Amino acid sequence: MTATRTARTRRWLVGPEQGAEHFLIDRQTYRAGVRVGLHVHDGEEAHLVERGEVRFAVDGQRHVFRAGEIAFAPIGSEHGFVTLTEATMVTIREQRLGSRAIVIDPDGTRREVEIYRNGPPWSKQPPDGEATTPDDQVESYYRTTEHLL
Repeated sequence: MTATRTARTRRWLVGPEQGAEHFLIDRQTYRAGVRVGLHVHDGEEAHLVERGEVRFAVDGQRHVFRAGEIAFAPIGSEHGFVTLTEATMVTIREQRLGSRAIVIDPDGTRREVEIYRNGPPWSKQPPDGEATTPDDQVESYYRTTEHLL
């Protein structure tokens, strides 16, 4: 199960609507078992676990974080997570940092694929002539690295 197909709540705490130009803060609640496969950003991201347990993978290291603990993903680090219980997290990230999914093909080849979303202020807009990445495509990318979370 990935985050894109899971019931969750999101509340923007700081973003463009509040006048922020460089960073974003949001709070999300996830059901247990939500998986966000490995991906990288051209910016920094931190996740404060407010409630529950979340296992983060950052650059090949896996750790369980609980309420009050922060998982940090530096620029360019491969990271993803799985919620071990229902969890609420506050995420701080740069605006327009973009995302590239890590994809492991059946032959073991590892590659990065740019993801373009319509709406989230952390996403880069697709170049002229390219479309946004459909949710089911993002999910298929993430599934290739779920075993590493």
